[in-house]
Amino acid sequence: MDSGDDGSGDDDGHVSALHSAEQQRRHELFEHLWTAVSGFHRHISLDHANVDSEQLEWCLAHVAERRRGTRASNLSVIAELHLRGNRLTRLPPALLAELGGLTTLSLDGNALTDVPDELGHCVALRQLSLARNA
Repeated sequence: MDSGDDGSGDDDGHVSALHSAEQQRRHELFEHLWTAVSGFHRHISLDHANVDSEQLEWCLAHVAERRRGTRASNLSVIAELHLRGNRLTRLPPALLAELGGLTTLSLDGNALTDVPDELGHCVALRQLSLARNA
């Protein structure tokens, strides 16, 4: 047995707790986004929500999955999306492809180095804020 392993399984418990916390965080973000989209809210703010690119992409994929076959709103009703002060390193192209009605996108204070070509799908976009990125 390795001297760093006391056989108690504490490392497994720690990893399990981190995994569980990540699942809970994704679920909370998903519920926030789903509530906004299904309620036809036009302004969504996830400012300083400690969201990373993978979490955002996961949430959007699950919103799209839940929407299938329902009368729930799609993402094109969103006019303003605020994601300031998070941990985004990239924007999910699928997100941008569905935001045709977006007029304001605030991405200040993230770790973005570029924006994908899919930003061109946001034909109504009038204000893009990218200050203080990597």
